[in-house]
Amino acid sequence: GRVYLFDALMKAGRVAEGSAEAYRLANFVNTMLGTTSLEGLGISATQRMVERAFIFFSPRYTRSILGMVGHAFGKGLPATVARRALAEMLLGGTAVFVGVGKALGLSDEEIIKRLDPRAPLGRGKFLSLPIAGNEFGFGTAWRAMFGFLGAMVSADSWDFDSVSEGLNRNPITQYMRSRTSPLTGGIWDFIMGEDFIGRSVNIDAFFQDPRLFGEYLLGTFAPMTVQAVVEARGGWPGKLA
Repeated sequence: GRVYLFDALMKAGRVAEGSAEAYRLANFVNTMLGTTSLEGLGISATQRMVERAFIFFSPRYTRSILGMVGHAFGKGLPATVARRALAEMLLGGTAVFVGVGKALGLSDEEIIKRLDPRAPLGRGKFLSLPIAGNEFGFGTAWRAMFGFLGAMVSADSWDFDSVSEGLNRNPITQYMRSRTSPLTGGIWDFIMGEDFIGRSVNIDAFFQDPRLFGEYLLGTFAPMTVQAVVEARGGWPGKLA
């Protein structure tokens, strides 16, 4: 897939082989498809292992998302393609979201409210749809990215009662916590006494009710599909949805 995409873009942009633009285009294709060569970036095997274990959840995927945004602010053919891809994703995703929302019987006001990314992270319903009693968000990490950008410009996201609350609950900290590895995220949760969306993480409560500790471990370390099925409301119809 990468070879065909690179070849098509080379021909469309009439890029000369071996040129600096061809090199940028090759990097862009790798970024777009999430196949960036970490060795080519000069990242050692030790650093890659540390990143996977302690820093990022899916480091290559995270780099791909941030890299696409970075390419959009660049120059040349990669920047043009990146801006077009992001614009089409936004417009197409919005159209699909509105269509599905109308099919589910949501009012125009409710759909518009769910298209607003300015709610504080973890407390809004940006690009999510109610299905079988559960909220399903569409867009995965891109949805989280746009939600983060929306929270950054929302005054409510910066309204805190104390300095410590501001350091823990500001959009930048919350977004970074959402992208950390499970191990580092778990340690951070216990230190702060809550996870990145504000759910309590209390050792005393875990000792008193081991079920709560089991739910926390499931939500932190289990595969996403298993976690979604277990946490789904509405009985088996909700879990199967």
